[in-house]
Amino acid sequence: MEGILIILVPLFAFTITAILGRRIGDLGSGIITVLGGFISFVFSFYTMLKAVEEPFSITIYTFLPLEKSSITIGLYF
Repeated sequence: MEGILIILVPLFAFTITAILGRRIGDLGSGIITVLGGFISFVFSFYTMLKAVEEPFSITIYTFLPLEKSSITIGLYF
């Protein structure tokens, strides 16, 4: 789950800044953007510590499932 949040938190911060940027001003937009990057860094650091012990993968989407193999889109840590 942490791997997905590494990508989604900055995307969410960008979306909030893009939609509400003029209403919250430059300072608010900057705070949201930096906070999104920092939270993503924290999740990345936690995931790195977890992956050092044992590598793992997260499957995001399984594309074209076949009998013996399938094509998956995901993250490998």
